[in-house]
Amino acid sequence: MAAFGFINAPLKSTHKVDLVKPLTTYNHFTASDDNWSDITEAIRELNKLRSKACCQPLDNNQSDLNILTRYYDQLVAIENKIIISATQNPVVFKWEDAFDEGSIFSSRVSLSLPDGSFERAAVLFNIGSLMSQIAAAQQFHTDDQIRISAKLFQQSAGVFAHLRDVVLGMFQQEPTPDLMPDTLAALSALMVAQWREAIYFKAHKDKIKAVSMVKISAQVAEHYADAQKMMTKDVVRGLWDTEWISIVNGKTIAYQAIAQFYQSEVNGENRQYGEQVSRLAGSLKLFEAAQEYLPKDITGIWDIYPTVSMAHTAAKKDNDFIYHERVADFQSLPGLEKAVLAKPTPITNPITPNFIDMFSTLVPVQVHNATQSYNARKAELVNMEIGRMREATQLMNAILASLNLPAALDNVTSTETIPESIKIKSAMLKQNGGSDKLERRLNSFRTYFLENTLAVCSRILEDEKENDDNMRKQLGTKWSRLPSDQLTGPLVTEIGREKFEAHRHGLELLSENETELRSVIPGQTVRATGETDAVCRLRQLMTEWNEVAIERELLEKELRIPIAILYMIS
Repeated sequence: MAAFGFINAPLKSTHKVDLVKPLTTYNHFTASDDNWSDITEAIRELNKLRSKACCQPLDNNQSDLNILTRYYDQLVAIENKIIISATQNPVVFKWEDAFDEGSIFSSRVSLSLPDGSFERAAVLFNIGSLMSQIAAAQQFHTDDQIRISAKLFQQSAGVFAHLRDVVLGMFQQEPTPDLMPDTLAALSALMVAQWREAIYFKAHKDKIKAVSMVKISAQVAEHYADAQKMMTKDVVRGLWDTEWISIVNGKTIAYQAIAQFYQSEVNGENRQYGEQVSRLAGSLKLFEAAQEYLPKDITGIWDIYPTVSMAHTAAKKDNDFIYHERVADFQSLPGLEKAVLAKPTPITNPITPNFIDMFSTLVPVQVHNATQSYNARKAELVNMEIGRMREATQLMNAILASLNLPAALDNVTSTETIPESIKIKSAMLKQNGGSDKLERRLNSFRTYFLENTLAVCSRILEDEKENDDNMRKQLGTKWSRLPSDQLTGPLVTEIGREKFEAHRHGLELLSENETELRSVIPGQTVRATGETDAVCRLRQLMTEWNEVAIERELLEKELRIPIAILYMIS
């Protein structure tokens, strides 16, 4: 305990964990090849930083506080980049309760959770505790020491107040008693009271006017009274050292006494001698009550007690012998004017000055997932469009093939007066005996297969017709189906013969010599030059189609290159 009786919160303790292996494995799938080595090195540095901040003893100085705040700021910075939970990177953090010292028969109360939020809460608690320890360790010999103490108590109050508001929403399991909202609220109120007490010491050192000292000291007393109420709640009362409760009770009373002393000085300046004597007497009684709680060696409180005693003796003597004013009962005196109650300063991230994120090149998980979804959707759309282009190209090629293009254009512009395709078909027909031989074969087929095929089919159809007629006679109008001869008539036609007869003239022409073929092909003069309007237009369309086909191939290549790169990155 420091000479000024300041109370500092204890630190939570933890055990070493390995962050390198799980986080490196995770980032193997999320980090790009360009920054993979940097991220791996940053993970190693984060593991070392945790060891220094959480597993090694911390001294009461700003340097060690910066180590702790830097680790916390780094945890906050990677909160959305490297998720540590039961399902992702399940690193188990074990933290022991700060106020439980254990016993011979039981170990300290602790909690183990595979949750990065639990780690952040525990580290933030230690930041508030270390701030209070550094603030309480100041000697108050210089203005800088007083300023540092006040600032750190103020920041510590803000840390505990922030934790009080968010801790239950940070992780699902119930925390240890030191992280319960009631505990954190009491610690925050205590740090606010000590912050305002440091302000009082600065004002006392600067010897500001008594009217201002009344407000400041009364405010300190009220803040300690608020802390006392919170610390004596049943749910948290058993956490504190008994000395803590005594000091808070004692300072509540002592600063009430100090406020009455400064108000008595204001009464003296205003020539209110009777009230001055009453307030000084009340101040002495309050100091006597505070002696039951406060040690005698606390600096800054008992130093003023002799001054109060001497002032009371002098004021009482002057009033008895000179002013003869009535000394009012202390309980009937008006209340003291108080300054507005101070509130904890909210923490802002980053806490560390000039903080540098070691994982600045790593994007948040949400952004990474959104990028992957975007890339997948983009690849899907590109493949869909490429498929449509290919389908359109294949359809066009099929149409051109059915029209014998562009081969037909080559035949048109050929110097030969007979198209090559006609010559080939004519040669094939002549080689197989011509149209006469084809007709003889058809006639022979009819003779050979008439009994075996057509006759059988004909008998079947005749039987079917006979059955149909019988049913029609029996049922009359109820038999509404078409007559059999209308349904089966086409089946008895000689399909092969009909096709031959339909194309007989063409087959006979193909069986003739080239001279006869030339004579029957129309437009030989115009065709030989290949300069008809239709040919020119068709050639132009084919040129345009070739350009479209080439453009589609280039476009497909351009679309596929970015997709390949995206797959490599993701």
